[in-house]
This record gives sequence, C-alpha cells and structure tokens, in this order.
Amino acid sequence: MYDQSYTETKQSLKRPRISATCKHFAAYSLETNRFTFSANVSDQDWNDTYLPAFDACIHAEQFLNDYFEVEEESITSSRGALGTMCSYNSVNGVPSCASTDLLQTKLRHDVIVVSDCWAIANLYESHNYTSSLAEAVGVAIKSGVDLDCGDTVQGHGYKALQEGYMTIKNVDRALSNLFGVLVDVGYFDQDEYPTQTKDDMLPQVQYHNQVALEAALQSIVLLKNGDDESSPLPLSTTKHRKVTLVGPLAHDKVRGKGDILLGNYHGVPTNIITPKDGLEDLGLEVEYYQGCGVTDKSSKGNSSIQKEDVCQQISNDSDATILVMGLSQEIESESLDRTTLLLPDVQHITIQKVSRCSKAAIPNAPVILVVITGGSVDVLSYKNNKNIDAILYTSYPGQDAGEALAEVIYGMYNPSGRLTTTIYQNFIHE
Repeated sequence: MYDQSYTETKQSLKRPRISATCKHFAAYSLETNRFTFSANVSDQDWNDTYLPAFDACIHAEQFLNDYFEVEEESITSSRGALGTMCSYNSVNGVPSCASTDLLQTKLRHDVIVVSDCWAIANLYESHNYTSSLAEAVGVAIKSGVDLDCGDTVQGHGYKALQEGYMTIKNVDRALSNLFGVLVDVGYFDQDEYPTQTKDDMLPQVQYHNQVALEAALQSIVLLKNGDDESSPLPLSTTKHRKVTLVGPLAHDKVRGKGDILLGNYHGVPTNIITPKDGLEDLGLEVEYYQGCGVTDKSSKGNSSIQKEDVCQQISNDSDATILVMGLSQEIESESLDRTTLLLPDVQHITIQKVSRCSKAAIPNAPVILVVITGGSVDVLSYKNNKNIDAILYTSYPGQDAGEALAEVIYGMYNPSGRLTTTIYQNFIHE
C-alpha cells in the first residue's frame, strides 16, 4: 500500500550510477525506410534545427544559464548527458554511425557515442556502405563510435583489427571514453559503495518499490465519474466486495504475468502486480475473465467470455464490474505506426457487450472502464455510454500497476491531483 511517510523519509542516496544519452544523432525521426533513408541537410538546417537540440542536451548547465537564467551553483550537475546515439539513417549520403563529420567534427568528442541497436551491422546489410561486417566495425569505430548496441563488434571486431579496418589506437580511444564515463558516474568509488549484503539492500529495494508505486499512482487520470447526480468512484470495500474483472490487461497470462503492463524498453522487476492481484490483495472476491485479446489476432488463453457467461456470473451477486482494456506492443511498439485512435474492434465489442450485460443484470452495480496505453486513445463513445459509470486512464503503469489501480478505485489514493514531490526533492538534492 502507498506509504507517504516512507517516501518522505530522507534517503541516503549517493551518486547514481547512470548517465543520459541524447538520441538519435542526427536528422532522424521516421519509422519507414529508416535503415536506408538519407537525409539531405544544409548547413543552415544543422545550425538552426538539428545541432541546437543536441547542444542543449549535452551542455545542460550552459543551456539552463543561457535560456532560463539559472544560477550555476544551483545546478546539481556540472554536465548534461554523457552520451549520444548515432542513428540508423544516412546524412548527406553517409550513414550516421560511419560519419567522421558527424561524430568528430560536429559532435566534438564531448560525449561517448553508442550506435543505435545493430546500426553498425546496417552499414553493410542495409546501406551497402561497406564490403563486410568486419569493415563496418572498423569504419564505425574509426569514425567515432565507442560502443555497439548489438553484437557486431563482439562478433567481428577482432577480424576488423586483423584485416586493418581499425587499429589498437582506435580501440584504446573507445575504451578510454567508456571508462571515463564509468569514472564520472562513480563506478569505481569503492568508499562510497561498500560491499552490500542482501539484508543491507532490503531498505533500498523497499524504497525503489515505493517510487514505482507512487509513479503508477500519479499516472492515473480520472476521465469520467458518473454524472451530475452520482459519483460511483470510489468504490467501497464493504459494499463492493465481489468484483467481476474482465480484460486482456487485467491479468496478462499470454506474455508472462503482467509483462504487458510494462510497455517497452523496460527492466525486469522481481514482481509484477496485475489489476487482479491488486484487487485480491484488498481482500476482495474477484471473478476474472480475459474476455478477448488485445487484438483479434491475440491468443485468448484459457478464459473466454460469452454473453451468457458474463450475465450468469453478474446475476449471481457481483457488486461491480471492472474492465481493463488498452494497447500493447502488438500495436504501438517501435517500427509500428497506428492507423486509428480507437481501441481494437475486439476490445470495443467486449466493452459494449459486458457493460450492457452488467447493467441488465444489476442496474445499480457500477461498471468501471480502465484504459492502459502508451499512446492516445479516443474514449468518447465510452464517455457517452450510459452503461459505463466511470473511466480511468493510465499510461503503462509498470510493476505496481495493480496495486495503484486498486487503491485509486477504492479511494485510498485520490487521482484528482495530490502530488507528492518530497521523494524527488530528496533524490535531486542528496
């Protein structure tokens, strides 16, 4: 459960072993043909459009001073990002990760350079810029790339050395830059980071779990709550103990329990609390149906929902119906472009069917729609649906999604705007 007093406890935080990376360098903002596209950029475009953004990212202290008149001594870090990522595309005919002009002349070696994932391999496989993967490695490293996101350098780096596509001096430069960043962010500060046992780390784990929960709570937005005469939310743990829970994001079993709630580019938490878990942790009786997949091509798993099944369950003695719908990486991951702002048809049909069935069975039992998504979703038809009493929206809420949703739905946290900033202030100023 959310514990404000815990998060307001001053934590003993040291230098975080992490740095930011600005991407994608450069002239890159498209999905189609991104591995072969060449952007034609004039000097004026470089100076007016592309370079200023990266300059502000890398030299954050200078940017804050110049544009916001922030006192230099008030800036917690003397630098901005410590890295930048060269992009998949070419610029003026030369792949970004092979461009000496980009990575040495324009970038000026202020940061380390990491390739976009498998962009070094793309020098050979997509751009046809080199005659082999070994040559691609040599060209990239010599041009200024320090780190390969992928396995091309690992697999072909030694051959690149043997065949003369790069030298030990080039390798030493890349390693020196990489170890320099490790030093900058404190990886070798042994006195600052003594050896820790599992018991020593427990308070840190608890603290991080609280951060994850607070982030999930603050991401939830109340879009609809009854009408002028009634406000069904929050529900009551005494009046609404028996819940019918429906939806492909309610207790994801297809991709591994709850993984769908994490979105994209995520770490692997030790535990994921799904909406079903969160409701059950409040001591509620939950009758769960997956209902449908995220799309009509998704697997339904072991649970299907037919109109008569829902009505039979709700007509027994269900106190409330909660639908957990939304998007996933099946629809809006990298390399995919959505063509509509509506929920997939299979979800829309399920929402209409279940909400209508629920109200027919028990008119006074509230129907709550939760929409979980990374991108925008048009919910106007559900806002105007008399069978749906309340709507909650959240972006992919992460490991504590279920706990956060349960606390909001049952009134333990107000989604209307309580903002707890102490935890972030402690982190920034420590």
